[in-house]
Amino acid sequence: LSGGGMVAQTAVHKIDLMRHFFGEITEVAAFQGYTGLNPGYQPGGNEDIVAFLMTFASGIIGEAFYLFGAYKTPIPTMTSELTVFYGDQGVIHNVLGWYIYSTEVPEYSGGLTKLEIPSYPYSDSVNAEIRHFLECIRDGKEPITSGRDNLGTMAVVEAIYRAAETKRVVKVESAYPKEHKTKENA
Repeated sequence: LSGGGMVAQTAVHKIDLMRHFFGEITEVAAFQGYTGLNPGYQPGGNEDIVAFLMTFASGIIGEAFYLFGAYKTPIPTMTSELTVFYGDQGVIHNVLGWYIYSTEVPEYSGGLTKLEIPSYPYSDSVNAEIRHFLECIRDGKEPITSGRDNLGTMAVVEAIYRAAETKRVVKVESAYPKEHKTKENA
């Protein structure tokens, strides 16, 4: 598969959030494919299904599943996005809504607790992001989400594609070639 499907269109945004909340992703294992359930995707083109496991530098292990075109899934999102994080102090998942359990936070320690997440219209978030970016240009400040930081997300995306292609666990830092050493910069 050529890439540019579920990983590049949908998972990339969740990877940004995962890195923001849980830190750097150090390695991934992945599977991807083409189901034919979405007429916008053609055989031999972009993946319309991807599943991956990831480990974080903090020790967290997460799993994610994204699928265009599934019917009546237990995950109430347009793209059937399953996201689960397991930690040594709890779990967060989005099966039939977002739920959390924590051994450390009293209000979440009595069992799985449904999180009430306010909706935020897509257009409002895009407008807010553009406004913030323009303010950063005007004020000479670094954006909250910078191109430099997003290279880390793109390294995870590349590692997912490599892991799916090779059927092996891929270390994220190996997703991009190391800087070429020459006599001048050695």
